[in-house]
Formats: sequence, structure tokens, C-alpha cells
Amino acid sequence: ELKRSKLNTQASSSGENVFLSDINWDWFRVKYIDNLGSKEQWYDIMDLMCQCSKGKKPAKAWLADLKNAMENFGIEKYFKELQVLISSSIKEESWFFDQYAVALKGLIWSCAYVKPNDTSLGIFKMITERCYTKIPGIGAISTVTGNLALDALVASQKEEAYGMMSLMRNKTKYNKFAVALEKFMDKFKETSPFPEQLLADKTIPNFGFRDGKKTFDVEGYSIVIGFNKRKLTKEYFDKQGVILKKLPVDFEAGHAIALKEINAEIKQINTVFNDLGRRVKTYWLFDRTWTYSDWKKYIFDHALLYPHI
Repeated sequence: ELKRSKLNTQASSSGENVFLSDINWDWFRVKYIDNLGSKEQWYDIMDLMCQCSKGKKPAKAWLADLKNAMENFGIEKYFKELQVLISSSIKEESWFFDQYAVALKGLIWSCAYVKPNDTSLGIFKMITERCYTKIPGIGAISTVTGNLALDALVASQKEEAYGMMSLMRNKTKYNKFAVALEKFMDKFKETSPFPEQLLADKTIPNFGFRDGKKTFDVEGYSIVIGFNKRKLTKEYFDKQGVILKKLPVDFEAGHAIALKEINAEIKQINTVFNDLGRRVKTYWLFDRTWTYSDWKKYIFDHALLYPHI
């Protein structure tokens, strides 16, 4: 009733924030944005997203404003908080309609055109797989947004983008999604000097693992993840390096937002790790062969592939 009683407000010439002034965003701000660590900066980011350019490519002026906003925010910090935002909200059907779809397009472009990394690739994966979730009797939730995300993956010009598309292709059983993935994978291959399967091998994201482990530091405490018998393991260490069964309750309470960001990243890493099990299976299905150096570098020494081997 409240939404029916008020007209959607637009940005005025005085520089009014579209995100804050549009009543249709109120529920989203309260439910999601206000739970992020940098909510005030997100108000400005979302204002830009609400005004992203029309068409399939971002306008230069809008992209320049976005780049400045993200750099002031901190690129790594931005992607970590965006990962939390998308993982918690992507099941909202609103994302694919009206002003919400416009903002989601802007968020997708932010992952492709401003210093993309492994975290932003994981965000692409979440959005694309959600877009191509099949609704019985209807079809994919939003092929328009899904194809926009795949096009942005190619535009990112990161080789790891091909690896992410290959993982989704190995995983999906939905023919419409498989056809779309193959179309954009072909676009990526046009500019690559490597054979298709080797390109897929060498572009699997590593997520910053070293010697089979990845460490997250929070105010002197550490969370270390790895894999044992194809299961994700998690260890906690205090400021003196002593192993703990879990983090202290008061420490968790005081660092809830930081831990939420870490857990969102761990969830994405584990999802990719599980998908790689399907990737390894294709090595037998396709009767793959490698030079020893390629096999050791891209397969045997890869932190997320080795546990499957």
C-alpha cells in the first residue's frame, strides 16, 4: 500500500541520491545494505548503480565515476563486501525486474571493468548460475541478465574468466545454459593462442592459496582453510599462533562483519572446489593428454585440483 501511495522519485538536479530517495529501495537498504561494513559508502555506490547507462556496454563517463568510487572505497574491500551482498540477496526475484535489474547490471559491470580478480569472478558465477536457474514450465529466470554477465566475463579479458565458464559448463545439465556458455566461451577462444582444454586448465582460479592453504587474518587471529580427503578443513589460531577449537565468543561478536565477509569467501571457494570434481572427471571422458610441465603446473600443483587427484 505504501509503495502504491507514492511515486518513484528520481534524482534531482541538486544531486539527490537516487538509491536513498526511491522508496522502492527502502526494504533492500534495511535488509541488506545496512548490514554491510561500509554502508555509508554503499549508499553512494548504489546511487551510481541506479543510474548506470543503458545498453550492453557501460558509458565512459559512468564508468569513470564508478572507477573513482571503487578506488576510494578500496577495490579489494569493495569486492569482499559485494560478495556478501550478492550471496545473501541473489535469491530475491526483484533483482531481475525494473530498477533492481538496472542496478544489478551496474554491479555486474563493476566486476568486469574495474580490476577484476578471483573474488569478482566468484560473484559472476553466483549471478550467472542464478540467472540460468530453470523454472519448470517457464525456463531460465533471466537469460537477459545471464547473457549480460557472460558478456562481461569475456570483456574482463582475464584468462581465469574462461576457467570459470568452463566450470559452469561442466556442472550444468540445463541445455539452454550450456548453449549460452559455449557461445561465450567461443568468443573468448577467438583471442586465445591456447587449445580449448589447455586454456580451461590454465585459467582455473587459485584464490590465493599457498602450499595448499589459505589464511585469513583478523586482528591477530587467523583462520586457515585447506582440503583433506576432498573436504574443506578450517583451523583457528590465536595471536601467539596456538591452535584453537574455535574463535572466542567475544571476539566473534566484535568482528561479526569481517567474519561474515570471510565466510562468504570460504563458501565461494568451497563451491568452486566441488565443481572442480566434475572438471577432473572430464579428463577421462575426453581422454586428455598433457606435456609433463603443463600437467604439473596447471593440474598437480593447483591447490584446488590436487585434493581431487
